Amino acid sequence: MKRPTIFPSSGYDDLVDILPSPGFFKFTERDDLLNAIKGIGGYSSSDNYEGTVAMRSSTSDRPPTIGSVAPAASDPIFMTAAIRRDIHAGGEPHINIDYNLIFKDNSGVSWRMTATDKTDNSGHFLELCQDSGLDILLDVCNLPDASQGTLDDLKNSVIATHPSTGPYVGKDN
Repeated sequence: MKRPTIFPSSGYDDLVDILPSPGFFKFTERDDLLNAIKGIGGYSSSDNYEGTVAMRSSTSDRPPTIGSVAPAASDPIFMTAAIRRDIHAGGEPHINIDYNLIFKDNSGVSWRMTATDKTDNSGHFLELCQDSGLDILLDVCNLPDASQGTLDDLKNSVIATHPSTGPYVGKDN
C-alpha cells in the first residue's frame, strides 16, 4: 500500500483558488502549471508532456481512513493526472499517467497519495477516488477537449487521437 505523504498547505490552497468548485482544469504547457503541482510529478520532459488534468470534488461524509490518516468529511479533494507519451522498444506509442490525490485530514494537515498508472490505483487510493467521484479520471486515457468544466463534462470530452502520435487506446476505443 502506498501511504499518504504530507503536502504543503500552500499548494492545497492554490488548488482551492484555481478550482473553486467541483470540476476540472486542463494544463497543456509546463509553464501554465500551478506552483502547487509543479513539484509533484505534474509533468515530464517537454518532448513527452501532453498535459495535466486537475480535478476537484468533495469527500463524502464518511471517507475511508488510510492507515492513521482520516480525510476530512465533506471537504475538497483534488486529483491531478499528468499525461505523457511513451514509445515501447517495438515502436508502439502509448501514454503513461501519473496520478496524485490531494486532501486534508480532520486536523487540517494536507496530504498526497500517488499512483503511477491505472494498475497502481487499487486499495486505499481507489477507495478514496470512488468516495469522492474522482475515479472517473482513472478511465480517461487522453486529455479532454475542453480546458475546464464540470466532472460530467470531463467524462464526455476526451480526445481520441493525438495529431503527432495517432490513436491512443482509451476507455471507449
